[in-house]
Amino acid sequence: MIPLSTLLVILAGAVVGGGVILLVVALLGTEPRPPRVRSGSPGSLLRARRRLVIALVVGIVTLVVTRWPVAAFGAAAFALAAPALLGGAKAEREQTARLEGLAAWTESLRDTIAGAVGLEQAIPATVYAAAPAIQPQLRLLVDRLRVRVPLPVALRGLA
Repeated sequence: MIPLSTLLVILAGAVVGGGVILLVVALLGTEPRPPRVRSGSPGSLLRARRRLVIALVVGIVTLVVTRWPVAAFGAAAFALAAPALLGGAKAEREQTARLEGLAAWTESLRDTIAGAVGLEQAIPATVYAAAPAIQPQLRLLVDRLRVRVPLPVALRGLA
């Protein structure tokens, strides 16, 4: 049987290693997830089954190594919840960049309109000075205006 002090050292090393991994993932971010698949589709059921199997294996291995049911339950719960806990930093940064770009573009649009130009003429004039994060959406808006889509409909499409 492994002495308790050895198990505690192993557990402490695993916790420190996990903390370092979490720190690196948090600083670098992760790729945004693809759009969610409906919950009843075969792809989502396969992913859920795979996560459950991984969580069970992690729980059983933890129980065999430590003989602590609480640690096994905690490790299994963490393995099951890890994708939700670790993802999303990069998507958050992209959303923030889009929001900041939209705010800067709106200010630019306001300044252009202040020069006695109508809104339909000011939008195409300000697209090329907009932030790269929102330029594709603004170009689509300009294209809609160019083919004579009514302004309220085109703006709803931008929203």
